[in-house]
Parts: sequence; C-alpha cells; structure tokens
Amino acid sequence: MHLFSVLLFIGSFSVLGGLLASRTDIHMLTRSHPGFIEVVLSPHQSVLTIESQIMGTGYRSAFDMDQNQTRLIIDTDEHPGFYIISLIQNGTILTTRYINAVCQKQTQLDLNQTYVIQSPEFPLSYHAGMRCSWNITKSTQNTWFKMSALELGNNCLTSFQMDFKDKLCSKTRENKSLLVTDDSVFLTFSSLRPGEPSSLLVEVVPEIPSPANLTAVSHGNSMTLTWDWSGPEYDDLLCVIEYAVYPSAVPSTIKRNCSDTPYTLDTSMHRGQLYQIRIFSETLFWESEKTDYVNLTSECHLEVFISSGNETNIFSDGYPNHLQPFSNCSWKINTDYESYLKVQIHDLNFCYNPIGCRSTCLHIDDKNICSRSPKKKEYLLQNNSTLITFNTTNEIGGRGFNLSIKAVDSPPPFGENFQLHSEQGFINVSWQPYSGSKRLLRYVNTYRIVPEVAYHVKPIHVNTTHYVINTRSHLGQLFALRLSYLTEGGEGTPSGVKIIRAVCGYTTFLHHNQSLTFSSPELSGNYLSNVYCKWTILNNQSLWYKINFIKMDVENSIMCQKDYVEFSANQKYCGNRTGSFVIRNSKAVIAFVTDDSNSGTGFSGTITALYPPSSKPTNPSISKTQYGLLVKWTEPLVNPGLVRGYRVSYKHADRPLVSVIIVSANENAAFINTRSYPGSLYEVWISAIGETEDSKETNHMYSYSECGSRLRVSNTTEYISTPFYPEFPEVTHLCSWIVSSDHDYTLTIKEVHKTNFSTNSRDQDYLMVNDIKYLLSNVTRGMKLSFYGKNTLRIVMRVRKTSVLTEIRPVNGHLASTNAYPVGHVTTRLVASGTYPDASAPS
Repeated sequence: MHLFSVLLFIGSFSVLGGLLASRTDIHMLTRSHPGFIEVVLSPHQSVLTIESQIMGTGYRSAFDMDQNQTRLIIDTDEHPGFYIISLIQNGTILTTRYINAVCQKQTQLDLNQTYVIQSPEFPLSYHAGMRCSWNITKSTQNTWFKMSALELGNNCLTSFQMDFKDKLCSKTRENKSLLVTDDSVFLTFSSLRPGEPSSLLVEVVPEIPSPANLTAVSHGNSMTLTWDWSGPEYDDLLCVIEYAVYPSAVPSTIKRNCSDTPYTLDTSMHRGQLYQIRIFSETLFWESEKTDYVNLTSECHLEVFISSGNETNIFSDGYPNHLQPFSNCSWKINTDYESYLKVQIHDLNFCYNPIGCRSTCLHIDDKNICSRSPKKKEYLLQNNSTLITFNTTNEIGGRGFNLSIKAVDSPPPFGENFQLHSEQGFINVSWQPYSGSKRLLRYVNTYRIVPEVAYHVKPIHVNTTHYVINTRSHLGQLFALRLSYLTEGGEGTPSGVKIIRAVCGYTTFLHHNQSLTFSSPELSGNYLSNVYCKWTILNNQSLWYKINFIKMDVENSIMCQKDYVEFSANQKYCGNRTGSFVIRNSKAVIAFVTDDSNSGTGFSGTITALYPPSSKPTNPSISKTQYGLLVKWTEPLVNPGLVRGYRVSYKHADRPLVSVIIVSANENAAFINTRSYPGSLYEVWISAIGETEDSKETNHMYSYSECGSRLRVSNTTEYISTPFYPEFPEVTHLCSWIVSSDHDYTLTIKEVHKTNFSTNSRDQDYLMVNDIKYLLSNVTRGMKLSFYGKNTLRIVMRVRKTSVLTEIRPVNGHLASTNAYPVGHVTTRLVASGTYPDASAPS
C-alpha cells in the first residue's frame, strides 16, 4: 500500500524535480527522455558516484563521475521503470532523485515491414511501476496493420493498453492476430504489479480485397456457393455470407475463412423458396463492400422411383406446422413401365381462410387442387410417371399437405375372347378367365341400350367368367357391350364392342283352333324405340292363321316406313286399326319394328290356327224363273269336308252394291228374288265358306231377271208398259213380250214420258218389234203399228230414260202397214216391268 501511494505521489512531480533537498553544495538534476535518463551535476572537484535503481526490482547500476564530469546518460530502453537515482560521495548519499524513465517510442513502417513491441524487461517478467507508449505509423497507402500477439496464455498483453486488446486476446480465438485499418497505432504499457512478459508483432500488410464472382447452384437440400478470393489469410479476417429468404427482409449470416470456398448452404428448411445471397469480407474493425445479390430459388425437387406395389409419402415443407411462403416445389415420381400411380390425399390445408385461398395450389399433372378440403381424396394417374408441383404465395396459414403415392398394376387390355348369347328375357355373357400376372380386382361389363347414351357399368368378381343381363324391360332392343379388366390402376382398354339384340318374340307350334296372344313390348305405357320383335308360328297340319287385332296404336307414316307391324309376304301395318285378316301359309312370321323415337302405346292381337278353305264350288249355273233367278252348283273337288257353307254373291249390272245369300254346307242351290228389279242384268258368283276365309270364287255368271210375258189378243184390249210406269226406272230394264192373235190388231203408243236422252247410240232407249228397232227418242204419243192376225209378234223394250205405255187392240178387216222408225242398238240400265189394263194402271 505504501509503494502504490509513493508511486502515485511521485508521478505528480516533474521529471526535472527532486524528492529530497540536497545535503551538500553539489546539486544534481535529472531529466527523463525517451530511452534514457539524463543526470546533470553542478561543477565539482570531487570524485562522485551516481547509483540508479529501479524501484521494485533488484536491478541497480553505479556510475563513477570524475572531477568536473557533470553529465551522465542512463539507458532505459531495456529497463524502463521508476528509477531512484542517488549521488554518493565516499559512501555517503549526498542526494537522491526519483524519476520515471520515459518509455515512449515512435516508428514508421513500410509495406511488409515489421516491428515488435515487447513488455519491459522482455523476455523477463516486467516489474511494477513500468510505463511505456508506442506510436506506429505507416508510409504507404492501401495498407493495413496486422497485430499479432506472440505469447499466448492467461497474461496475454497484460498491462498493455490498446483498443483491440480484448479482441486480440480473446480466449475464443486460437490465433492471436487481427487487422487494424487505421493509419496509425497507439498503445501504452503500465504495470501496477509484476507480470509475465509478452510481446506484440506489428506488420504493415496490403489492404484486403472484397470477395468476387459469387455464384450459387442449388441441388437437393442445399446450395453450393462459390466465390473468388485473391487476398491473404489473417486471424480476424472472415468472409461473411449474408442471405435472406423471400419475402423475409431479415438477413442471416454465415462467417467463414475467405479461402474456404465452395460453401454448402443448407436449404432444407426453405426448399423451393427464393434466396437472396451476397458476400463480403470483414475484420474486427472493418468490412468490405458487399457483392450484388445473387437470386436463386432453392431446389425443391425430388425424383423417386416406386416399384410396383410400394408407396411413398410426400409432405409439404413445414408440415404439419406451417407452410413456407412463395415456395416452388416439385416431385417427379416414376414407376415400372406396366404400372400406374395412385395418389391419395391424407391431409390438405393451405390457408386459414379457404375462400381467399385461390393462388396456393397443388398441381398433380393437369389437376389443380386449391381447396382447403378437396371433395376428391384419391386420384388415379394412368401413367407410369407424374410430376407434382406445389406453389405457394403469401396466401398461406394452413398446415400444408400430406399425400401418399402408390405404384399399382396398370390394367391389361381385354381381347376379343368373349361370347354373347341372347335368350328369352336375358343375354348371357361369357369369357375366358384372366391368365396374366397382374392382380385383378374385377371384370367390368359395360353396355348401353341403343339408342340410349348412358352406359351401364357392372363390376364382376374375378372368380366369375359369365354374367347375365336381364332384358325383360328392353325386349327387342340392341345391346352394345364390351368387357375390360379392372386393377388398382383403374379400368384397362376394353374389348371391341359387340352388338346383340335382346330376344323379343318366340317360335311356337299351334294345332287346329289353338290361339295365342302377341303384343309389343311396352315401357311406361309406350312401346320402346329401336325394337325388333319376331314371332314365328308353325304347324304340321297345313293350317292357315287368322290374325285379329285387339288394339293398334303405332306411329303412322307413309307406307309404314317408320314403326310398323309386318306379317308374311311383306304386309306392313301402322297407325290405328282393328280387324282381322288371314295368313295363307302354314308358317306365320310376325315382326314389330320401331325406329329411334317411340310414338304410340303399341299393339296387341291374337293368332288362331284354322283350316284353309276348300276349292271353289263346281258346276255353277243360273236360270230365270217368274219370280227370280235360280242358282245351282255342286260341292268342291278339294277338301269338300272343310266347307262351312256357301256364299252366293250377286249385284245388278248398274249398281256396285253386292248382296249375299248364305246357305249351309248341305245345300247346293239358292234363289235370288228379282221381282223388285224385273228385266235387270244380274251378275252372280259362288264361293265356299271356310274357317279362315272363303274359297276362290266361281266364274261370274250373268242373267236378266224375268220381265214381260206371253199375250193372246182376242176380243179385249191389252196394255204393255215399262216397269214402274209412269215413273222413270232407276236402272236399265230389258223386257220382252210374245204377242199372238187370230185377228188383226194394232199397237199404239198411248203414253211416252221422256227425260234427258243420251247421245251415245249404245245407251239409248228403244222399242224393237220383231227385229226392227225404234228409237224411243223419236217415238211420240199416238204412234200406231198395225199387224195382221194369226201372226206372232215379239216386242222388246229397253228403257232407262223413258216411261212407255202401249195398247194392243184387235180390229176387223185388213190392216195397212204403218210407218216405223228403226234405230240402232242402245245400251241402258234395266229395272222391273209389268202389264197394265189401261194407261193409268199402277206399275
């Protein structure tokens, strides 16, 4: 404690001052200079001794001063400290001075020059109370100071005072050197207590350049950074890699030796994000200019090969904690050539607000999945390779995604080895079992019903090699069918389409008088479209068939070109109709055909097997009687036993109406009453009635009904008139009278009523007496013809437009001839005839 007090007190004195007063007349003055202490004595004539001692040490020196020697230089370079200088004469201390040695050094260094600063007494331990200072400058530009501690240990540069001492002597650094960019270095040494020696090397070195040509290459979960470095290596010199991950503006730094290039930057926590990277060099007191940013997106790409049956998982970076913003990642997945890839999404959550989450999407091939909870969780990629990409924006906040990808068997193509068989009510599909190496899940039977567009898909167990399609609701329609294999990789290439029609109709045998009902297939009240139904009816008894329509509502068209019911011999029916007809064959084929549009409720009918008709009646004949026509015939030559009756048909020549007389099978004659139409031409024919239809008709026979009579003229007057006189006839009448008499007589036209006469000579009314014709259009009332007695007269009248009354009167004496008007032949319609006693008699 006393020593420290003394030192502090002494330090307040000038280097020229003394501590104690002189005890003699000889005066001693001490001055401290850098590197030495100057001692000056007053003139004297004695031999004196000057003794110097460094306080706190055992170091002392003695110098003899001759007479008149008044100046002494004490070197303090190697031993700076607090000196005690005593003036001694004959062993007696005359005076004592206390003074600090000035340890102050200044030097200038050139490039690559060095200077060593050592603690006092180096390499020995220094003592307490030593003080030194150094001021070092450099003479060249673009240079720095390199400071190196030469001794390492716990007493590194103890008692030295400098700005960079703590950094230079940091225990965390193994190399004790640093760079100082100042133009000069100033440091001091001041010891309060003894200490271990230490030294410091000062060197002028070239200014350090900045690193250049920074490049970055991304691969895997890292980036390789390289740069050019042309500078030296120093203990405190480092290169600083500064980077930020977009959109963050807060950089991170990595410090490395500048020559330690390349450097691998771990990007596993920010895969697929944009890195902004630059580099610069620094020391403890300096940093270089920073390079321009290198912008590079870290690689977020993974290529994986999955063998068939195996799977792998893919997660978004940060899952399940958070998504990284503005990242672009991709995964290339490959598998075997004959395998597909199946993606299953286990979790997908991109944004806190799914409504605003539109730009952060997962892309699987051509599928974009942006929803927070996608409806579809599984995707089958029918390929052995896929690229999955994931791009994020600032619209994030969710957990990310977690999905698995499995390599599954691709389905093999289905060949043509399957058969179709259509039966009543179903179609049977059969095929050969699969014999390949892939694992089948199902067979797939796909069919559609023409003209429908929708397909029916039926999965079938792998242990089954047949399938039955129920066709009861689609009778007669076409089925387009194909088969395919189903594996975990989906449905394979199907077979070619085979077309088959569902059975509609049947083939059956009928016996005599048996019936069956047939009808169109219907759906919800209307018949189906694109239908073909066929019924074939056979018998072994040479029977015919009678078709009876119960109802028929089939789309009507010209010549039934659209929907129709067709019978043998190309008989087509459509529209609305009822009734019956006969198929004249022992084989009946009924077809129902519709087009692509249904329009109607369909049809139903019955078919009955019946005997065919016999041949036509033989030996037909017709004869006139007073009251009608007598028609006769004999039984048919072929199948007379099949006759159920006879049909006698007749009509008037001038009228289309046909009348029919039905007689039993046991009769062979019929009578036609002609009294209502005397003198009319009748057309008559006969057919045998059978179960199915009538036989062929006999040849048509023609005969006039009876009109006229035989008259005997005696003493009374006779009258002859046209039928229905005085009315005009409705049809043509041809009447004939045979007149005989023993007297002379006259024929007088009493009345003649005429209407419009035809100008056609064959259609004119006439009166013919014997072989002479008189045109009635020229005959007038009162016209008279005279005849001699005992002559037979034949009178014929053919009328249609004329009503005539004639009188035949006997006379006495000879009759002269009367003029007549012969005419040509006239064809007219005939009606009934009659005779009248007078002109007013009714017809």
